[in-house]
Amino acid sequence: MKKITLLFIMLTFSFGFAQNGGDTCETAVAVTPGAFTATLITQDSGGSEMGTGGDSAWFAYTATEDGTLDISSCNGGADSYISVGTGTCGALAIEEQNDDSCASGLGNNFASELSIAVTNGTVYYLEWDDRYVSGANAFDWSFTFTALPPAVPECADTPTPANGAEDVIAVGGNVTLSWVPSMTGEPADEYEIFGGTEPGVLTSFGFVTELTVNTTGNAYDTTYYWMIVPTNALGAATGCTEWSYTTGSAPPVPTNDECDAAISLVCGMPLTGTTDDPGATDSGGNPAADVWYVYENLGVIEDVTVSLCGSGYDTNLRVYTDCPGTTQIATNDDSCGLQSQLTFTNDGVGAYYIMVEGYNTSIGEFIISATCDVSIPAPVNDNCDASIALTIGISESGTTAGATDQGTGPDDDTTCDPFDFHADVWYSVTLSDGPNDLVVTTTTTGTSDEAGIAIYPTECDFLDASSIACGGGDDPDGAMVTANALADGTYYIRVWSNGVAARSTSRIEGTFDIVADASLSTTDFENELVFTFFPNPVNDNLTLNAQKDIQNVIVYNVIGQEVLRAAPNTMNTEVNMSDLQSGAYFVKVTIEEITETIRIIKN
Repeated sequence: MKKITLLFIMLTFSFGFAQNGGDTCETAVAVTPGAFTATLITQDSGGSEMGTGGDSAWFAYTATEDGTLDISSCNGGADSYISVGTGTCGALAIEEQNDDSCASGLGNNFASELSIAVTNGTVYYLEWDDRYVSGANAFDWSFTFTALPPAVPECADTPTPANGAEDVIAVGGNVTLSWVPSMTGEPADEYEIFGGTEPGVLTSFGFVTELTVNTTGNAYDTTYYWMIVPTNALGAATGCTEWSYTTGSAPPVPTNDECDAAISLVCGMPLTGTTDDPGATDSGGNPAADVWYVYENLGVIEDVTVSLCGSGYDTNLRVYTDCPGTTQIATNDDSCGLQSQLTFTNDGVGAYYIMVEGYNTSIGEFIISATCDVSIPAPVNDNCDASIALTIGISESGTTAGATDQGTGPDDDTTCDPFDFHADVWYSVTLSDGPNDLVVTTTTTGTSDEAGIAIYPTECDFLDASSIACGGGDDPDGAMVTANALADGTYYIRVWSNGVAARSTSRIEGTFDIVADASLSTTDFENELVFTFFPNPVNDNLTLNAQKDIQNVIVYNVIGQEVLRAAPNTMNTEVNMSDLQSGAYFVKVTIEEITETIRIIKN
């Protein structure tokens, strides 16, 4: 094929040119892509391994990424032979070889070239041998590297839960799925989530960049199929695995989860329960789970107080006269801290369905109890439209015993005493020749320890937003509320106490006295006629100081009886109250024909 003369062999041997590659595989010279000159020695040193010549020039290239290696000695000036191998020196695996492929530059096609795919991290040994070389031949050669173009990412690995419908998630609702990105190939920029309940029929739920996704609304006893498809700027992975998981069985629902299975509640026999049960559902439109009880005592008219006081979470109570609960007659949120208590009247005919739930989404354990007493008839002025008219300055006696709550929702609890059951009664007062300052005072009597006051405008509107004055919800002796500069007309007065007689540990319904007093409003000239008074409470003398002469001072007791009168006609005076009994009094002070009333406590 090629002729190599002895003369060239001997010349090469005689000159002994040093080669610029390693003489053996073990001494291969590391190179990176570029251009080189190699000299092959005809002397047989045993360096040829993949070729058939007597000697070789060895080079080694370590690939830094996947791509293509192009090696060429075309026009290099010599007849050449190239072999490329991988593995261990002395036992190399030949990847590619080439002898005569291109022009050598000597008028023949005895030069070599080849192209080989390389893998990142692999060492490739390049052997130029002297099989057809006569003498010491120097030649030029080069090699270049071309990286593989970017590619779409590969599918993700290692799902959690693992592949297979036998992997059971023991809860419904939320299930967290996670996966591991492929350790080879191009990285993913994001992951498209597919899911459904039929294999092969999956719907895209959008893209995420993290390696986890939280699914919601999973049903019990259901197999779900899902797939993760990594994507980058070049496209999406293909042929990704479809995984699956199966949710566990639903926990049993509480026996009283619905009102038609309500547990009987008996007065004097507390029961424990919980809404913190995975099987408890919501049947009242509130997000929190609820359970049901029923109270029934045929033939007996009584006041029934249902209490969750002492329970372990933020509770809410509702009472209905029907099942499944469309006619609500009472509700309470916070009566004893964050727990609930309310009272309704059993008419002795029907059943009452009691829903125990939480405020908003609260759930937990509770204690429910009922106490029962003979029903107290509601007062005649139990509702606003049956209010009792008051005469200015004349005290009236009243009671909240047996009164119902005019309002049943959060918007009519009174602005100064919200969230509680209000046993309320109603009064009205008509003002004329105004504008007038209206002062309404209540004094508790008997066993009652609360008589709060709220004043409303000229219609029976008991919404919180309509209230023009409110106070006294925490005063055990009663209350005094003032509404200034009122126009002529009829105003409605709400008096309430919290709880039910003999059934509340903190507040007791009962009797009280009420008086309404009105005087011409001094708003326009109060800077001129302002007066001060002290002390309050008073032991003996009440001191009054004004900017103009005080014409008259009249003192009334809480039932409207005049007990003391003076006409000092001075700017400063003292009213001797030492002989009066202890209690509350109203003092009318007249200056420049304008009268203002103040409330004084006598020790």
